Amino acid sequence: MAVTFVRSGLMMPGKYKEAMQWVGTRNKWLRETFDVDPTLQVLLGGPVGRVSIASHHDNIAQIEEIRRKLVSGAEPDEISLAREGLFVPGYSRDRIWLQID
Repeated sequence: MAVTFVRSGLMMPGKYKEAMQWVGTRNKWLRETFDVDPTLQVLLGGPVGRVSIASHHDNIAQIEEIRRKLVSGAEPDEISLAREGLFVPGYSRDRIWLQID
């Protein structure tokens, strides 16, 4: 069954431009490295500065494969370290949605 992976976060006040640039760089790297097509979404209501990145996969195993590579150090330092100070700690969430139809 198809699944959608969604990671959301809340940008630090005053860091909108830098955080959006970081997300764009990360999405480009994900496309080139893992052949996924993440989309950037912003929340229109609720906390200001809330963003999410969503990607669609054929199955959960594809998400697991990417996560294992990231955990083993596949992610360049400029992408993994750049998020420090850009997002409010404790407000990031990962969700995996199962498509049922």
